[in-house]
Amino acid sequence: MIEPELWGQNNDLTTFVNVDYMRKYKDWFDWKEGSSIFEFGMGDGRNVREALFPFMPENIKEYVGSDVSPEMVDHAKKTLSSPKASFIVLDICSEAIPEDLVNRFDVVFGFFVMHWVQNTRQALQNMYKMLKPKGQLFLTYVDYVSTDEFYCSSSKHPKWRVYNHERIISPYFNHPCAQDVYKKELSLAGFQIVTYERTKKVYEFPNKESFIGFCLSVNPILREVSTEDFEEYKQYYLKSMENNKLNFTKTCPKTGQVTYNSSYDLNMVLASKH
Repeated sequence: MIEPELWGQNNDLTTFVNVDYMRKYKDWFDWKEGSSIFEFGMGDGRNVREALFPFMPENIKEYVGSDVSPEMVDHAKKTLSSPKASFIVLDICSEAIPEDLVNRFDVVFGFFVMHWVQNTRQALQNMYKMLKPKGQLFLTYVDYVSTDEFYCSSSKHPKWRVYNHERIISPYFNHPCAQDVYKKELSLAGFQIVTYERTKKVYEFPNKESFIGFCLSVNPILREVSTEDFEEYKQYYLKSMENNKLNFTKTCPKTGQVTYNSSYDLNMVLASKH
């Protein structure tokens, strides 16, 4: 994701779900006075404001938010004002993480991010290193996203394959047992899984404009398409996104009104460092 404002305006799908989970599990966290909190893949910062800050105690020491996108980090800095908050550019699956992040945090959060992470094992190993002993991990993610089907077909398209869509396909797209792979990787990284939930969900977008805004905010290839091909690619992309394995439209027989919907299997993990 590289369109902070557009994403912030149209990410109700993720924000509302994360608020529900935090409300449900807020008492699980071993909040201590002076706790250090880390979030990777924070995006534009809206989720921090609405799904994280309201549930954290006021006596934490620090919140450090990170994202792989400099644009997202800059946007978060402008829209989030807290003396205890700081923001950094970081790829959670980097082979080496900064030394000042090692063994520093009491809780690590990742909301709707892991399906974007190409190297699951390295990312989880990094999270483990960043946590203090008995530190806690909270993740929400899907096996794959609705754009993956489009990326897969476009990687073979005679005109659009030049943009190498395959490099951003979720690592477990079409994997029959993605949840089992995640559980194995968590254990290999050293985590003890406390709770693992998997829930089928359907989200109805408020209107067509919101659906379009959401789609345009999550496809990084749009920035790479040449000016002369941009409109053609955009329309091809949006049409493909209306009805696929996860997305679908419904038409009311009485009013003719069309609704735009997205289905997904949501995974939630609570884990701790030994």
